[in-house]
Amino acid sequence: RIYFDPLVFTIGAKNDYHTTIQTIRMIAREGFKTSIGLSNLSFGMPKREALNAAFLSLCVEAGLKAAILNSKEITTTNTLHGALMLRGEELTKEKNVTEDPLISAITSGRQDEVMRITKEYLKEHSPLHISQNILTKAMEEVGKLYSTGKIYLPHLILAADTVQPIFEYLNSLIDSAPAKLGKVLLATVQGDVHDIGKKIVATVLRSGGFEVHDIGKDVPAEKIFQEVQKLKPDIVGLSAMMTTTVGQVKLIADMLKSHGIRVMIIAGGASMNNQLAKSFDVHYAKNAHQALELCKKIMAEIGGDER
Repeated sequence: RIYFDPLVFTIGAKNDYHTTIQTIRMIAREGFKTSIGLSNLSFGMPKREALNAAFLSLCVEAGLKAAILNSKEITTTNTLHGALMLRGEELTKEKNVTEDPLISAITSGRQDEVMRITKEYLKEHSPLHISQNILTKAMEEVGKLYSTGKIYLPHLILAADTVQPIFEYLNSLIDSAPAKLGKVLLATVQGDVHDIGKKIVATVLRSGGFEVHDIGKDVPAEKIFQEVQKLKPDIVGLSAMMTTTVGQVKLIADMLKSHGIRVMIIAGGASMNNQLAKSFDVHYAKNAHQALELCKKIMAEIGGDER
């Protein structure tokens, strides 16, 4: 399950696409698999789909085994099928990771189907029950599928985007807003512009019953401190993807403590781990599912609305 990425550079910046093809061929010759981000090639260029399709065909001929591509590009997908047929190969079909029709629809991005299932449930259950006991639990299962490696990051992002409008629809049917489990402030620390993972955490926490305030990426410690004072969250979630920015977590934790602000801090991101978290005196969550479970545990310990 190990793939090498030979890197695809945009031809608009005078890069030679032959370099990538030669790298793929060399890696394949050694018996290893490769995967590319196809659209990088045509960034900023006209007729991107035609360029992507032509390049993909050359890569397949060189021995490419996987690609991140836009499956809505008809020319690209048709070219891919044709290139594989000429090599006597075919696309690998993904196996179903769940028998649950709701979870299957969520992870495959079939929002209309999720809405149809939701409306079927509305015939027998209240919007609040569906939101808290059906849709939220479905998202928890999606989180488990991700944490166990049965689905991948694109599925998780797609699932989060798919269910958000459904939750909003259900909330619009509820006379009064349901009580929240707790208030969470999220931020990506200063110097770090990565926020896909944080957005996934925000969606999962919201679907799990938390009030979430996402104040963005590359946020200075002083700004986070000010927002904590203003919003008074139960939990602060900090994301640090790079080793050069992980020190911001300790800076923020120390700043809050020095001002007597008692708030639980959870840190995550590629540069964080349990050992670092302990040394910073904060909690650690590896992924969105762990973050949700940890937030629930923290709220149970501090007693909900108690500050």
